[in-house]
Amino acid sequence: MGILEKPGKWRLNCCLAVLTIWGFLQHAALAADLQGRLAAGEIIFHSRDLPDSPAREAEATGVVEAPPLKVWETVTDANNFREFLPRMVNSRLVRFEELKRILQDRPGAPAGVEAILGPEPPDLASFRIPGGKFAGYFYGHVEVPWPLRDRWYVVRVTWDESAAARGIYTCSWSLVAGNLREYRGQWQVEPFGGHRTRLTYRVVTDPGGLAPQFLVEEFSTKTLPQVIAGVRARVASR
Repeated sequence: MGILEKPGKWRLNCCLAVLTIWGFLQHAALAADLQGRLAAGEIIFHSRDLPDSPAREAEATGVVEAPPLKVWETVTDANNFREFLPRMVNSRLVRFEELKRILQDRPGAPAGVEAILGPEPPDLASFRIPGGKFAGYFYGHVEVPWPLRDRWYVVRVTWDESAAARGIYTCSWSLVAGNLREYRGQWQVEPFGGHRTRLTYRVVTDPGGLAPQFLVEEFSTKTLPQVIAGVRARVASR
C-alpha cells in the first residue's frame, strides 16, 4: 500500500508545482502588461460594489511626467483643488475652530458652511511636519448631476512624508461632516522609473439620498480618470 502511494503523491506534488509556476507566470504577465499600459499613458480604472453596503469603491492609476515631489506638491495643494479637479466648486483647508463651528451649527448646504469659514484658509505649512506624518481638515463642495443636490464634506486628512527619501508619499482621508453618507480615500505617489511618477487615487463613496444608480456611479466613480488627468494638466502647467 505504501509503495502505491508514493507515485500518486509525487504526481500530486508535481501538479501543485506546475500550478504554482503557472500562477506566478500569469501574475508576472499581468504585472508586465499593467506596467506597459501605464508607461504608454493609459489611465487604468476599475470600481466595484461593496458587500452589504450602498457605497462603491473605485481606483484610478496613471503616470505623471514629473518627479514624485512635484506631483505631491500638486495633490496637497488643497486650497486650489477647484482649479484642476473635476466637479470641485470650492475647496480649502479648515482650521479646528472652524470645524467646531460646523459641527455645532450643522449647516445643511454649502453656503452655510462657507459662511462659517474665514476669508483666508490656512496654509498646509501650518499643519506640516516635514519628513513625517501630520493631520488636518479639508472642506470640499462638489457639483453633482441633477436632480441630486450638490454635496459638501469636511474630512480629516493624514499626510505621510515619512518615505519621502524613496520618493513615496501618501495622503488618506475620512469623513467628519457633510451631506455624504460615506466618503474616504487615498492618494498614493511613488516613482515610476526615471523622473516619472505613478499616481493612484482610491475612494469609497456613498452620496446618500434617493437617486438612480447611474447617477450614483457618475458622481462616485466615473470621474476618477478625470482626477488623474486633472493632476497631469496641473503639473504640466507649473
